[in-house]
Amino acid sequence: MCSLPDKTMKVKRKSWRPAIPLLALAWLTVSGVAAARDSVTLEYQVKAAFLFNFGKFVNWPAADFSGANAPLVIGVLGDNPFHDDLKNMIAGKSIEGHPVVFRQFMAPESVRNCNILFVSQSAQKYAPAILAAIRGAKVLTVTENLPHFAGSGFAINFVLAQDNIRFEINSPAVAQAGLAISSKLMSLALPPEP
Repeated sequence: MCSLPDKTMKVKRKSWRPAIPLLALAWLTVSGVAAARDSVTLEYQVKAAFLFNFGKFVNWPAADFSGANAPLVIGVLGDNPFHDDLKNMIAGKSIEGHPVVFRQFMAPESVRNCNILFVSQSAQKYAPAILAAIRGAKVLTVTENLPHFAGSGFAINFVLAQDNIRFEINSPAVAQAGLAISSKLMSLALPPEP
């Protein structure tokens, strides 16, 4: 059984410290990464850990994989704020028997074969094209600091709330993608702001 990420991770622009650990998955994953070079780097290391661990709490239909050992793809569309941290964090790991691999995407039309897609801030302006490209595909979309997230069509949005990295889940978008998110993960989410 896997553990869930702490509901909050303290991230201050000048310094950081984890909140009281209730569920330590994200922190444990980040601890394997080299020490933080600065608070922005740490912020994206924590987000990378969340991205990997989201995969443990989402059910993809078996038919979405070409085989039992087909990879689970975590991709980034647009600028990659993780640099090599996300790629290095998931190297050699698997979820439900599927090796986890990283892919960088530069165009919305290329993301259809991705399982978890992080839409960087530089790519958010292409939201309609991204959502059109993945229509009918089982892609968990993740954004950050997206205004009007509840009506965006994206599934998960990272937010900073009182210097904590948190996330919102847009249940209608998850259902439209044909995915099921564990109630454990749902219980950690903030309600999406309109």
